Amino acid sequence: MGQDVYCKGARIWLRDPETVWKCAILIDDFKSDSIKVEYEDGSQDVVAIPKIEDLPPLRNPDILIGENDLTALSYLNEPEVLYNLKVRFIENNQIYTYCGIVLVAINPYFNLPIYGNDMIQAYRGQDVQNMDPHIFAVAEEAFQKMVQFDKNQSIIVSGESGAGKTVSAKYAMRYFANVGGSSEETQIEKKVLASNPIMESIGNAKTIRNDNSSRFGKYIAIDFNAKTSIIGANMRTYLLEKSRVVYQAPNERNYHIFYQLCSQHDNDDFKMLALMPPEEFFYTNQGGNAAIDGVDDSATLEETREALALIGVPEEHQMMCFRILAAVLHLGNIRILEGEGDTCVIKADDPHLCTIAELLSVDPTNLRTWLVYTRIRTVSEVVNKPLNVSAARFARDALAKHIYAQLFLWIVEQVNKSLASTGKIKSFIGVLDIYGFETFEINSFEQFCINYANEKLQQQFTQHVFKLEQEEYVREEIQWSFVDFYDNQPCIDLIESKLGLLDLLDEECKMPKASDENWLRKVYDHHLKKSKHLVKPRFAQTAFTITHFADTVTYQSDCFLEKNRDTVLEEQLKVLRGSEFDFVADLFFDEEDPRIKDNYKIKMNTAPAKFVQSGKKKTVGSQFRESLKALMETLNTTTPHYVRCIKPNDTKASFTFEPKRGVEQLRACGVLETVKISAAGFPSRWTYQEFFHRYRLLSKRHHVDKASVRKTCENILCSLITDPDKYQFGKTKMFFRAGQVAYMEKLRSDRLRSACMAIQKTVRGWLARKRYQRIRRAVLRLQTLSRGYMARIRYRQMLETRATITIQKMARGYLARKHYKVLRARIIRLQAFCRGRVARQQVEERKKFKSSTIIQAHVKGWLAKKRYDKYRRGIVLLQSHFRRRKARKELLVLRVEARSVEHQRQLNHGLENKIIELQQKIGELRKEGTAMANKVHEVAELKTQVEHLKKVEDDAKTAAYQISDLEKEVARLKEELVVARQTIETKQNEVNELLSQVKQLKKEGEQARVDLRRSSAEHESAALTSEGDVQRRIEESTAPLRRDYEALQANYQKLLKNYNRLEQRVESYQEADFARQKTGGDGEDQGYGSQRDSERARRKSLEEVEWTTATGAAGEGRRRSQTVIGQADERVDGNVLATLQKKLRSLEEEKKGLKRSLEEAEEKISESEQPGSLSRLKGSKEQILTQELELDNRNLRKEVESLRHMLANTSRTDEQVNAMLHGQYDVLGEELERRREECVQLRSILASRSIDTGLIAKASYGGEVEIVNEDGELEMAYQSQKEANSVMLVQMQDMKERYETEANDRERDLKLLRAENDRLQDFVTQSASLTPEAKMEKMASMEIQRLTGENLDLRDRLDKMDEDNRKLKKAVAQLAQRSQLQADSTAQISGDSLAEVRYKERSWLGMLEFDRADLQSLVAELVLNPRVEQFNDFLPSTLPAFLLFMCIRYTDYRNDESLVKSLMASATKAIKRVVKGFITNMDYLSFWLANLCQVVNCLRQYSGEKQYSDQNTHKQNEQCLMNFDLSDYINVFHDIAFWVYESILQFIRNELSTVVVPAIVDNEGIPSISDSRPSGMRGRGASQPAKKSSPDTVVRLMTGYLRTLNARGVPEDVARLIFRSMSYYISATSLNNLLLRKELCHWSRGMQIRYNLSHVEEFLRESRLSPPSSQTQELLEPIIQASQLLQARKTDSDINDICLMYNKLTTQQIVKILSSYTPQNEYEEKIPQSFIQKVQDHLKKHRSKEEPTIMMNVDYVFPLSIPFVHSPLKLEEILIPECINLTFVFVVWVVVVVVDLCLFVC
Repeated sequence: MGQDVYCKGARIWLRDPETVWKCAILIDDFKSDSIKVEYEDGSQDVVAIPKIEDLPPLRNPDILIGENDLTALSYLNEPEVLYNLKVRFIENNQIYTYCGIVLVAINPYFNLPIYGNDMIQAYRGQDVQNMDPHIFAVAEEAFQKMVQFDKNQSIIVSGESGAGKTVSAKYAMRYFANVGGSSEETQIEKKVLASNPIMESIGNAKTIRNDNSSRFGKYIAIDFNAKTSIIGANMRTYLLEKSRVVYQAPNERNYHIFYQLCSQHDNDDFKMLALMPPEEFFYTNQGGNAAIDGVDDSATLEETREALALIGVPEEHQMMCFRILAAVLHLGNIRILEGEGDTCVIKADDPHLCTIAELLSVDPTNLRTWLVYTRIRTVSEVVNKPLNVSAARFARDALAKHIYAQLFLWIVEQVNKSLASTGKIKSFIGVLDIYGFETFEINSFEQFCINYANEKLQQQFTQHVFKLEQEEYVREEIQWSFVDFYDNQPCIDLIESKLGLLDLLDEECKMPKASDENWLRKVYDHHLKKSKHLVKPRFAQTAFTITHFADTVTYQSDCFLEKNRDTVLEEQLKVLRGSEFDFVADLFFDEEDPRIKDNYKIKMNTAPAKFVQSGKKKTVGSQFRESLKALMETLNTTTPHYVRCIKPNDTKASFTFEPKRGVEQLRACGVLETVKISAAGFPSRWTYQEFFHRYRLLSKRHHVDKASVRKTCENILCSLITDPDKYQFGKTKMFFRAGQVAYMEKLRSDRLRSACMAIQKTVRGWLARKRYQRIRRAVLRLQTLSRGYMARIRYRQMLETRATITIQKMARGYLARKHYKVLRARIIRLQAFCRGRVARQQVEERKKFKSSTIIQAHVKGWLAKKRYDKYRRGIVLLQSHFRRRKARKELLVLRVEARSVEHQRQLNHGLENKIIELQQKIGELRKEGTAMANKVHEVAELKTQVEHLKKVEDDAKTAAYQISDLEKEVARLKEELVVARQTIETKQNEVNELLSQVKQLKKEGEQARVDLRRSSAEHESAALTSEGDVQRRIEESTAPLRRDYEALQANYQKLLKNYNRLEQRVESYQEADFARQKTGGDGEDQGYGSQRDSERARRKSLEEVEWTTATGAAGEGRRRSQTVIGQADERVDGNVLATLQKKLRSLEEEKKGLKRSLEEAEEKISESEQPGSLSRLKGSKEQILTQELELDNRNLRKEVESLRHMLANTSRTDEQVNAMLHGQYDVLGEELERRREECVQLRSILASRSIDTGLIAKASYGGEVEIVNEDGELEMAYQSQKEANSVMLVQMQDMKERYETEANDRERDLKLLRAENDRLQDFVTQSASLTPEAKMEKMASMEIQRLTGENLDLRDRLDKMDEDNRKLKKAVAQLAQRSQLQADSTAQISGDSLAEVRYKERSWLGMLEFDRADLQSLVAELVLNPRVEQFNDFLPSTLPAFLLFMCIRYTDYRNDESLVKSLMASATKAIKRVVKGFITNMDYLSFWLANLCQVVNCLRQYSGEKQYSDQNTHKQNEQCLMNFDLSDYINVFHDIAFWVYESILQFIRNELSTVVVPAIVDNEGIPSISDSRPSGMRGRGASQPAKKSSPDTVVRLMTGYLRTLNARGVPEDVARLIFRSMSYYISATSLNNLLLRKELCHWSRGMQIRYNLSHVEEFLRESRLSPPSSQTQELLEPIIQASQLLQARKTDSDINDICLMYNKLTTQQIVKILSSYTPQNEYEEKIPQSFIQKVQDHLKKHRSKEEPTIMMNVDYVFPLSIPFVHSPLKLEEILIPECINLTFVFVVWVVVVVVDLCLFVC
């Protein structure tokens, strides 16, 4: 066998110091004492093999790598176990793996989505032996065995710190809480879950290896009753690590509860605890790191308090617990100082001492004393001995540990009280969360106890595994020998036997001068030579070594005795017992040790540690030994289930596996021991049928025995394996030694390979021959065709050659001639171009020459002129110089002459008077200039006013263009413009007056100019005769006058310019007014009563107004305003509107001022004028008209303003609302205009009454005053007119009220629209910051709200109409009865008429009359008593529904509200009672679902609503309900129908749940592609017996459901909905099971599933109840796509197709299937991890919004909506069958008497 297996190419494992094991391949066959191997990296080596037993372990085939159960491996050894775990953990991200009966759980340090409720439901009730490993699978297996075999179960969770024990135990308890939920109000399962955060807070801490490490062991027993519901629980704790309270290693923490409390140091509720941050307490700052990443201590404290409240711990007890915990923290901060000598002291003012005394309410003096003193009792006296510093600190720490331990035990006791069972306990499931095997650099008493417990558990585990193996062999009746396995009983005896280590330790604790050295010496003396498990270290003097089952551990004996004693000073305990708080005192009083009452009831682990006398107290070791013994007794009475937690690395890195750490833990937790036990026997097992299907190709014809499969398998196996010790034949299975299955797999692969080679050889030869023959025929045919083709080609070439030569000759000649012509034409064109260019160049040169000549001539002329000017200027200067010298000489002569007196007298004669006159004239001219300047200033002010008016006009234009809705305001602005124009005309008159004054000044200026000229002439004449001095004085006197004249002339020109400008502006206004009158008509056409209803015409009339100004800025402003108007039509800016409103208000104020001035002017004019009687009448009429117009204008302006504001606040997109308002407003305007004219006429007539009668006499009575009103005609006319006015006033008031009502309605609508607009604006504002998904959800919610509101409004309107209709019907009925009574009375009274009866007819009303006393009997006969078998084809199933409705009609006919309520309440209650009684009867459920649907439809059909009564006959409409609205009861019956519908679905699911998976997933409908595989130890026995089902079973059940639904009259739509839910359940259940079964994920199983599903699809198509094919495909699409994915190609080119085709599967489902895909044979390649990662990345990229779900929700129910089905059945034709005993019910009918009245007149 070794020669066959260790051959060339065999794969083996070799030891490696780094990776523990290393893979290699044999290069040569093993023949001698060495093997030559090649490693994976390509290096080669020679390994020495001294003995055959030292051959390296072999590797399993790739097909077995990644198995769920390690015992299914053919070669079962340590490297294969390690490698398989690593592959599953690293490559497949699967943290759970079976190893026989053990579940190996590797901590991923990552939150995986595999613990949800969907996963719990996926494992609930399934055969978990065939599903993927999971903690839920272990929990389900324990639960099923408890239910099936009525035996208690235990789940043992172990592992080292940080391996995930606590989490695994928590999820197991969560599973039990879900599947065993109690229906009682106590909800014990919630309390069980609530105990987890409590125990984690007080018992877990952060260590170097784990952030949430359990520092104690616990065993929780969950109690179940006979209905498998949780009724209670109980907890037992083991070996709390009390030393952590006072000491923590670096980077570790104390218990979580201390840090949770410290997080509340700034909380006022905890102020009395005097808390500080954890860095300031000695007991919490030793680790140096008080925080844990991702953990909020404050939030965790709230969870802890909520859990305490849930288990029933009151608030005051919680606060007392917190006070005690705070006291422990403060106890560590007490400063113990050295005193005199070997003593110590504590200051009396130590703040922490006072705080402790206050928190615990103890005496601070006694506490301070006994913290530094101890009391020693002798025979004769009691001595108080002071303690040194170290002893005092040790005693303080011991007290802190004892206080915390007592509080811990009290909390555990409270938890047990809360979880105490309330009923009879039938069985329980225990969950043990206990520490794993520990070994550190320094191991002390705690590690000794922990490893002792693990030795006991390992012994129990080994015995259980061996027991299972033995039971399997005995059951199969095979020959076997006892397996030799490691027994650790000697190690256990070393620890717990008589005079063992624990006994010696307890004995040493009783000695007066006991020490750790003495105890260790006794241990060596008693056991060193007797036990091989005890070893003395070579160098250590205070250490000892024990060889445990997992490893050899060296313990330090220091402090063993102290830790075993666990002593606390009695005086300190007395101080605590003297507390004023009963809670604290009771916590430290002596109690009896709790005893275990039964074999599973769990109490506290230890009694409170009290130091009375050392001999009376049990040591920690003895207590732990007793509690461990009780635990083992409990476990031995239960069926254990093992969970071994593995820590993959020490760095807490996610999905990182270190082989060294893994091997250490596998050896320590007993997994490898399971492997050894399994490998020592027959680890591989096959059933005969599976073996035959798998290895039948290795058989020969004579091996097959058709009568017996077992005989056939024996013949095949004997021919393959010659050694009979390698296998055994059992009753139902075949057993194989380790490696035999791998050997047979190799033989099978070789046979397949040889068969494939033979097939390939034959097929390739046949293909080669076929190809050769095909090629030869093709070549011959090709040669024939090619030769004929070549001959034809050659002949064709000869013809073509001759034709080509002829064509070439003709073509070449033609081309030559064509080329010559083209060339000649080009040359001629080129010559013409060249000659033209030369000619143009010559002309250009001539032009340039002529131009240069002209330029030169001009330049030369300019230079000559410049030279001439220079010479001339010089000559003039020279002449001037010469003349100046000559004039000077003459001036000197004149001066001499002027000095003479005579000459002076002649010159001054008459000149003085003239000078005085000129000075007076100059003064007058200066005054006139000042007046002119003032007038110019006034003109400037007028110009400013005109500019202001122009701005006002521009603002009015801008407002008119920007607000299209204020078009009617234009008329008012036009009136203002008319007034402004009049003002401008007034100003223009003033300007004209100023111009006339300017002209007068001009004339005066001309006259002054003439005078000046005259005076200048006189001066010139005088200058000829006078001296130069007089001439100079004249010039000086006339210079100011000339300057004044020039300034006056400049002002005149400026005034003239302003006048022209104003004149142009007035002309432009006149032109604008003309254009406005021409295009838009007069102002009255655009008033408020205008009939213009076209928005386009109004806009055009505004745009055509020419608002021109004197400057070009106005036109630019108009264009700008038009642009603004165009924008305003689309969107109104709120800021612009506010600005325009302000401007309009200013314009209105200016307009009012102008009106006031105009009224004052008119009053002055009316006072100045003296009109006659006719003019007074006309004036009064005009005045009244003016007042009326002003009043109407004011009112209409207010209405326009309010309407404008409403429209501005309304959405501008609602054109229909605006058009409707405009139309109504125009009509109101017309009516108001007409009324206004009438009122004006009336007021004018009334005003005429005030005219003097004399005038009237003169006008109408010929001047005779006496006859005026002689007959009172004026009074009569006045009265008649007054009456007419009153009538018109009433009409106007009516119209006003009507218009006000309509206006209020419109205003309410506008308010609603405004609110809707505000809401939409808020939505737009909010949606800017929302995501598209949130925006869509927001829009959908808004639309739903709107539709709901509209629906409610419509429903209200319909209800109102129905109410009115009922009232009218009732009134008609009353009138008919009244008329009938009157007719009857008339017939009786009248003796002149005779009634003769012709015939009588009976009319059935379709209702059943009953008495109130018979109500219960009626309900019993209609609901409770009927049997489903009574209703067949001749008696419809929905008859009770019709009879019940006929009774309802009777209550409505009587209008008896209390009776109809009683009937409805009794009927619904009875239906619920019947359904509950037959909740598992499909016939009854279908029967009542059909009747409930019929009741709902009857209530709808006869409700009178139009949507349901369209198809009713006239008689059915008459039978509608008249008095009651039973829509609420429709909802009640609908809810009951939905409950029955869910009950039917639950009944169907319960039946399908046991057959869907065997029929769809497990059934092998195609036997030729069977996929049998070897099973491990776990698959040898299932928790449930295997059920064989086929798709025909499912189809048969579905057929029965369909037949039942049809027979009971269930509506087709409801039956279709049931089958939709059924199809979805089949798909979801099958897919969930497939996802959790790795061994089924291969191509052949995909074909089997697809084949099985085809039966269901065929039934759904033929049933005619299934939805359309697309919907059916959608319901079954997930499992169909999963089966197709198993069969699909899986290459990189198929990634896109996979992501597109399998759109009904989620990303996690696709990745799960690909990760679980297992090749069925060696020639099929595994899916590489890189491919799975690419698919996952591609799916995440295209499915970013997908929910991360793996399991489908099997509990999903399609919502029921009862469809309305019109019933043609007539109520009056329904007969009550005899089987329904309704003798007390009467059918209501009436007699119709038709008479013929014969009237005889006497």
